[in-house]
Amino acid sequence: MRNSLACEMNPDGSVPRLPLIVIGAGGVGAEAAEIAELMGLEVASFVDESLSPDEARYLRGIPVLPSVELGMRSVTAAKFVIAIGESGPRADVLRRLTKLNLKFGFQSLVHPAATVSRTATIGEGSILSAGAQIGPGVSLGKASYVGLNCAIGHDSFCGDFTSVYAGACISGGAVLGDRVSIGSMSVVRERTRLGNDVFVGAHSYVNRHVENGVLLFGTPAKPVRTTAQRTMPIRSCRRTTESAVIRSGDRKKMEIISASCRWRSDRKVQKVVPNTVSPRIA
Repeated sequence: MRNSLACEMNPDGSVPRLPLIVIGAGGVGAEAAEIAELMGLEVASFVDESLSPDEARYLRGIPVLPSVELGMRSVTAAKFVIAIGESGPRADVLRRLTKLNLKFGFQSLVHPAATVSRTATIGEGSILSAGAQIGPGVSLGKASYVGLNCAIGHDSFCGDFTSVYAGACISGGAVLGDRVSIGSMSVVRERTRLGNDVFVGAHSYVNRHVENGVLLFGTPAKPVRTTAQRTMPIRSCRRTTESAVIRSGDRKKMEIISASCRWRSDRKVQKVVPNTVSPRIA
C-alpha cells in the first residue's frame, strides 16, 4: 500500500489526536475545520495574519489568531494545515513555516466522502474535499488542495501546491508542475503536460502541453498572458492605445476604439466591448 496517509496514523491504525492549527480563516479554512472534525481531530485555532494583534475573532467557535507564533504558544503540541485556496500564497506560507523548524509537521485532511485509491500517494498537508476522486497510481504533491467533486485520473502526477477547484477533472496520465491551478469545471486532457505556475481559467479545456508560467482560458484553452504579467493601470493603458492611434494618423480608428472601450478610474482592468469591426492599429 503506497498511500502516504498511512504514515500519519498510529501503529494501531487510529488517527493521532494532536490538535490542529489551521492557517487561513476564509472559506477553505472553514472547510478544513469541518473535515478535521469529521476525521476526529481537534482544531485548536485558526491563523489570519491580516488581523491586528488586539483584534478578537472566532470562526466556528474557534479563536482566530493573528500569527503562527501565537498559535504555537497556545498548545504544547500540534500539527498544521495550510488552508489557503491559491497555490502561490500557500507555497509562501510553507516556506516561512519551514524556517520556524516546526517539530510536529503537517496534517493531511481527507473528507470521508472522498475516494482515494490504495495505490495513490498524497503529499503531507494536502486537503481533499467531499466528492474528490483520486485514481490508481496518482501522485499528489505536498500542501495541495482538491476541491468539491474533482477527479484526478490514473497515473497522473501533480506537483507541490497543486490547486484543483470545484468540479475540475484531470484525465489519466497528465503531468502537472508545481503551483498549478485548475479552475472550476475545467478539464485537462489525458497525458497533457503543464509546467510550473500554470493557471487554467474556469470552464476551460486543455488539450495541449503548456509551458511554465502561462494563464490559459477557453475551449480549447489558449494562452491569455503569463502569470507573472501585471495589467497596467487604466489610464496608462488608455494613453498607450491613444498614442499608437495618433501616431498612425487615422482618426476613424480613434473613434472606433473610443466606442469599443469603457474606462473606469476606480479599477485597473481594461474592459473591451466586442465590436463588429476590429481595427488594426499600426
